[in-house]
Amino acid sequence: MEGSTEFLKQLEAALQTRRSWRRSWLDERAPLLKEAVRTYQQRFQALFDLFLRKGLVREDPYNYGQKPEDIGAPSDEPFPETDKHDQISFRLDSLRRHLETVTTTWKLDITGLDLGHLKRLSALVRYLPWAGLSEQSQSPTAKVVAQFVNSIRMGTDRVTAVVVKDAVNQLAQSQRELAILVSEFASFQRERWKAELRDKALPKVPLDRQRPEAKREETLRALRRAVGETMPGSPFYPELAGEVLDEELSPQAEELRNRLLESLAHTEESAPAPAPKREPPRPDRNALLDAVRLFARSEAEMQSALATLTVNAERLAGPTRGFSGFLHRLVATLAGRRAKERTIDVEYLEQDGTRRETVALAPFLESVKRKVELMASLDDESGQAFARLDAAADDQLLEFVERQLSDLMVLHRRMGGVNAQLQAETPASRSAGRRGEAKGIRLELSAVKNFLVKANQRMHDYTARLEELQQYQRPGPGSAPDIPAKPGT
Repeated sequence: MEGSTEFLKQLEAALQTRRSWRRSWLDERAPLLKEAVRTYQQRFQALFDLFLRKGLVREDPYNYGQKPEDIGAPSDEPFPETDKHDQISFRLDSLRRHLETVTTTWKLDITGLDLGHLKRLSALVRYLPWAGLSEQSQSPTAKVVAQFVNSIRMGTDRVTAVVVKDAVNQLAQSQRELAILVSEFASFQRERWKAELRDKALPKVPLDRQRPEAKREETLRALRRAVGETMPGSPFYPELAGEVLDEELSPQAEELRNRLLESLAHTEESAPAPAPKREPPRPDRNALLDAVRLFARSEAEMQSALATLTVNAERLAGPTRGFSGFLHRLVATLAGRRAKERTIDVEYLEQDGTRRETVALAPFLESVKRKVELMASLDDESGQAFARLDAAADDQLLEFVERQLSDLMVLHRRMGGVNAQLQAETPASRSAGRRGEAKGIRLELSAVKNFLVKANQRMHDYTARLEELQQYQRPGPGSAPDIPAKPGT
């Protein structure tokens, strides 16, 4: 008992010293915690709004307000595939509203955040693993959110793809910063609750030092009753109460006590200074020029595909040469028929299902021709077109690459659909003495797609570094690095 009494004196002295600087330090950290919670809530709100615009989720119509004690992480239980849209919409909207409630109604400082509030705040922040978001996640909710993010990133809207990637990266950064701050406040509250337990509840419980393990559960139940009597309104934390019992009764009690006193002896001044943040590598504009070179190399395959499309379209229009062609035109003239613009109904697969559209044939072939001519001019690096790009500013070059890749992806998709319809509608040639089927362009389109994929990857290499640099330059809670605002142009 003498050893225990001496330990309690040393512990009380250490706690008093610890509380004095720790509380002062946490009071200074409270504004950072408020800002970190607000930033995380706003970034999640922005991503939720993006999902809403894309039709991936909907707002919960039963938007009932919650009491502060009802705040907590939504369910993450498995659900049937047929309920996926409703379940994810409800869970993400619930998370959004809970984060908003925490930001606007909770008192985010040392007096307002007890262990219960900190536990619920931590569960909200850690609900989705932003840094490791994956479609192979064990969490049903995280798995579907990863599918949403990937469907946007793999779509044709390059601007939105960059936005959603940046949103996930920012949420991962905020999640890390907020987890550290919550952990610091939780550490202080754990010490404070254990000290109050020792001071008020523990003296009310008889401790059997001869058979501590045999009576551990009985002792914990007695401690729970004592906490209810001596610490009204305070929850009972079995894990922390178990730590107190270990420091009193376990065979390693002396070692645990010494470790506790040593940890309490550390002050803010003894904590190691954070390592300076290294500036990430700046984006290399050569990656964008490589992307130009790659999609320009698709000119030969685009030219070949255009020639095939033109021949197939002429076949569908009827004979144009020889006596049969003359008769065809003469009959049309005598009948007074005016040329009517030919349209093709095409369909193709996208991330969200089958898409259909009507393509005016002649203007479409003309747009492919113009794009082929542009690719041919860019393929000559000694020419004027490439020289102008090489001299352009980084942001102008990036905008050009994004626009051309987007245009080429649309043309690539339409060329396949248009030619499939031309092949289906073109009549067989009888004059050739064989079934003259319209020629396909599958090989050409496959080669073009290969160039576009590689060009898109090079552009992604550039934008990834650009986003990393911008994220570094963006002031986080309590920090504002003095770095030039833009990469060199």
